[in-house]
Amino acid sequence: MQNIFSMVRGDTQSFKLEITENNESVTVDSIYFTVKNDTHTEEVLFQKKLNDGITLTDNIYNITIDPSDTENLDYGKYAFDIKIIKNSIKKRPIVGILDITDEVTFTCNEA
Repeated sequence: MQNIFSMVRGDTQSFKLEITENNESVTVDSIYFTVKNDTHTEEVLFQKKLNDGITLTDNIYNITIDPSDTENLDYGKYAFDIKIIKNSIKKRPIVGILDITDEVTFTCNEA
């Protein structure tokens, strides 16, 4: 099953992620949220990592997409995944589509 997240281009979007093992919250060594045009390209459109767009509070990771991350993207669907690394073990617990939808008030209209 593929996850689909929708957001308006140029907006701030945040979501929380709790990582568990044996029904217990755990922290990881590294975490990445990566967005690309598709799964076949190496070019990263934007990426968030721990302490650079991803924060940890009370064992909950908060991933924040800033307006500058999406304001120059075309409307449409983009591939993303969340990759975690703990004790040299790499996993991708979430893979999906980031759907960038139409905006009405552009940054240039904020006068």
